[in-house]
Amino acid sequence: MEIGFRLQALTIEDLKDLVHALVRLNVNAMKRERLPKLYDSGIRYRRESRKNGRGREWFLTLPQMLETGFGDCEDLAAARCAELRMKGVRAQPWFSRRGRTWHVYVRHPSGKTEDPSLVLGMKDTGE
Repeated sequence: MEIGFRLQALTIEDLKDLVHALVRLNVNAMKRERLPKLYDSGIRYRRESRKNGRGREWFLTLPQMLETGFGDCEDLAAARCAELRMKGVRAQPWFSRRGRTWHVYVRHPSGKTEDPSLVLGMKDTGE
């Protein structure tokens, strides 16, 4: 099943809700099946293609990223947050503005941040 949204009609709060839902979907998948740790999975960062600044944004769960071999910032951050939550760490997806787009990474309860996109191959800090 695929569900689509017109992102230009969504607010940042809507986007945050979608990423938090993606974290919950990943937690559910991790409870159902044995999945590899994100950093050991072979998954790599890949920016979704955009033509003229437009394109589709796919929200991929960890099982879907295992099939494709890649994910972008919200996919990777949501999977890492879910993995940490399975260990009892209350990690949250965290959002920062990068030019005209948003970047998603992980914030630990201590305030420490972690960027799975950088760990998994993103070349620059501007998505």
